[in-house]
Amino acid sequence: MRERCEICDAEDLSLAHPAQLLTDLNNPDNLTCWSNNRGRTWIPMQFYSSQCENIYKRPKDAKITRENEQEARCTDARSLSPLSNRIAFATLEGRPSALEFEQSPVLQDWVTATDIKIVFNRLSTNQNQMYWLEENIQRFRRDN
Repeated sequence: MRERCEICDAEDLSLAHPAQLLTDLNNPDNLTCWSNNRGRTWIPMQFYSSQCENIYKRPKDAKITRENEQEARCTDARSLSPLSNRIAFATLEGRPSALEFEQSPVLQDWVTATDIKIVFNRLSTNQNQMYWLEENIQRFRRDN
């Protein structure tokens, strides 16, 4: 199969790519979610901890190879962006087959999530971070 690029044209229905096509939810006959166990099991995608080995039994920043690219890594979140207090998780970042994603069933399965569960364990008790969190919660409430 060879992919083909075309110019999007909203005036021509055969070349239009409207926003409602971003998900399959608009077409009940074309559901992408092939299996769902209603959240009974969870597969970790990423761990953030300053104590990866002690808490999650995983080496910190383990090398990703083609043999383990579908496994969760553990990263010290403090080293990611210490001044922004934000963390972004990119499913393909650092995965060796990322540039051949279309030919990698392993990675295609890896990035397919039907439910996402975020668990916070052992939150930082750094008072500066707690103050930052409270300040941003108040700002969010004020803006929304």
